[in-house]
Amino acid sequence: MPTVNFTLNSGDCVTLNYVQLNPGAANTLFFLHGLGTTHECWAQQLDYFGARGYRVIAMDLPGFGESTIQRGKFGLRLTTDCVIQLLDYLGIQQTSLIGHSMGGPITIDCCSRYPHYFQKCILISTFFRLRPTSLSAALALIKRFIWANFQDANHQAEFIAQRTFPEPSESGLREEFVKQILSTNKDVYKDAVNLMARINLRKYSRNLMQPTLVITGLQDRTITPRLQHELFMKIPNALELTLKDGRHGMIVNQAGIINRAIEAFISSD
Repeated sequence: MPTVNFTLNSGDCVTLNYVQLNPGAANTLFFLHGLGTTHECWAQQLDYFGARGYRVIAMDLPGFGESTIQRGKFGLRLTTDCVIQLLDYLGIQQTSLIGHSMGGPITIDCCSRYPHYFQKCILISTFFRLRPTSLSAALALIKRFIWANFQDANHQAEFIAQRTFPEPSESGLREEFVKQILSTNKDVYKDAVNLMARINLRKYSRNLMQPTLVITGLQDRTITPRLQHELFMKIPNALELTLKDGRHGMIVNQAGIINRAIEAFISSD
């Protein structure tokens, strides 16, 4: 997989690891992963859309997977700037942007600050602000904050994997998810958890002029359906697809439905 070094306008230095399929194709999709994962979480989307002739790009966010931050600190502005720099480097003037979980706020920030790059916006299992809407959600957030800041990463990884893939038949997915979380730079992971705890992009909702698809999972125990539904309610040009059995890992365990929904949305007027 290719890597590229950038010095951002802020002076931060990063190395980005990314995958690209069908670089000559006209229609482009750009995928942003969530907290603790890598571009590999999009494997089924890369296969699906790559086989259909789309130009497909997925990157490891800085500090995740094989991407690094050489000088600087993980944050929303830094990650957005990385997306824009990579688009410019690859000569992409317009794309549809797809964000899952933590990738959602980054997608919102990209589309509101640099709207001319993005034709359509797809938000999956994500949020404007990560405020708990139930006692169990509040306790889960508190655990993640404590473990990210004061405990070893193994507790965090196993806890998140169990909430994301709770079924006994998903043991292989849990093991892979744990590996991806443990591969993340520990300082970056802590910064990302703290960022997610304080972020609030609700004020940017009216800035999103792109047609937007919100995919909400009703069984999501990580980002509650209420927080996901708020996106649909506040974004002017939004549609919502609600999956009755959708959980936080639905881009993996319900990939067929997700892929067909994305394709129908990006193909429509």
